[in-house]
Amino acid sequence: MDAELEEWKAAGHYFDYLGFDIFYRIEGSGPPLLLIHGYPFNSWDWALIWPTLVERFTVIAPDMIGMGFSDKPVQYGYSVLDHADMHEALLSYLGIERFHLLTHDLGNSVGQEMLARFEFEQQSRGRVPIDSVTWLNGGLFIEAYRPRIAQTLMSRTPLGDLVSRFQGTPVSRRIMDAAVSEMFGPDTKPSPRLLSLFQQVLEYNDGARVTHQVGRFINDRYDNRSRWVRAMRETAVPMRMIDGPIDPNSGLHMAERYLEVIHDPDVVLLDDNIGHWPQIEAPRRCSRTSSSTSTGLRLRRSRIQVGGEGRIVAVGLTGACHALTDHLVVEVDAHRHRGVGVGGSSPVGLDLSVIGGFGAAGNIADGRVDLPWQGDAVGGLHLGAVPVLHVRRGDGGRDHLVGHRLVIRVRRRRKVERAGTGHGRRDE
Repeated sequence: MDAELEEWKAAGHYFDYLGFDIFYRIEGSGPPLLLIHGYPFNSWDWALIWPTLVERFTVIAPDMIGMGFSDKPVQYGYSVLDHADMHEALLSYLGIERFHLLTHDLGNSVGQEMLARFEFEQQSRGRVPIDSVTWLNGGLFIEAYRPRIAQTLMSRTPLGDLVSRFQGTPVSRRIMDAAVSEMFGPDTKPSPRLLSLFQQVLEYNDGARVTHQVGRFINDRYDNRSRWVRAMRETAVPMRMIDGPIDPNSGLHMAERYLEVIHDPDVVLLDDNIGHWPQIEAPRRCSRTSSSTSTGLRLRRSRIQVGGEGRIVAVGLTGACHALTDHLVVEVDAHRHRGVGVGGSSPVGLDLSVIGGFGAAGNIADGRVDLPWQGDAVGGLHLGAVPVLHVRRGDGGRDHLVGHRLVIRVRRRRKVERAGTGHGRRDE
């Protein structure tokens, strides 16, 4: 096994869960933060953001049963509910009385189950309080989840049992490498070494035998969707979603669904080239935003009054510091206008203002308007306050926009290596 993985394993511990050895890492000081990894790898997924997190938290990161350095029994009933049981057992073993939660992929489903238990069973069973939840990319809403074909065949058909016999062969490794690479962004593709490390984690302790069994958690997402989503909608626990938008499984489309379903949603969209693994593809941004010191753009759904008559469902921008942005692009769905012509003789105008003296304005033409920032000294917009988006008629008339949707996108000015180069630098 690679020395980096050996080092990660050597720094860990084991505890007994139902007669099986479960690996976990614990380090740092401060409030407990439980990290729940995704499928089919392990806690090493968090390695790049680990140093930052342990500066502020007591970080706890187990390997779920059937994955990583934990036991991988063949005769076992793998399920999201059992994974939640295991994490609760670990918290009890460590004497944790309350905790923050950071989850990814399969870990999202486990986190949803733990949140639902806290919401609906707190009084009867005394569940450990959850102080906050941060969701990374994952299938929070099964109706918006887009698993790869191989994933579906392996986890939801008898083919998984047949294919499992060939796991660990050169052919299966190539298939796995291709499937994993597809989940990364175009500029953040995994190196051959990273793919090799993933394979070593997968195959440790003959783990390839049970990969398809563990992958059947997708069925649990269908069975528990209503309960999990109800918990997310009713909870008072602060939640944030951090999303790599180009992820084919759970990218921008999942973030958009989150905005539709969750009350007062808090969503951080990463750069357009970030895929399924924010903690690997954009570790600095991921660790900052998951530590509640956001430098990303947070999307919030809000209702904005229009001309005293209609309403617009829009997306506003909030945040905690400067965003490197220079244009706001607003696209309007012309099919949902009521009494206003887009790009016609009575164009819709938009004024954007923010406390602190910032302002921008423009007219919609053909359903689109670019609003250039007139920002502060660093060339960005300070997003410490919620911007106010006013909609006006170009002819001074009153607005009759009802049920109208504004889709707001932000173009970000890239960081540069040195002044005047114009060459972007990826967050590493």
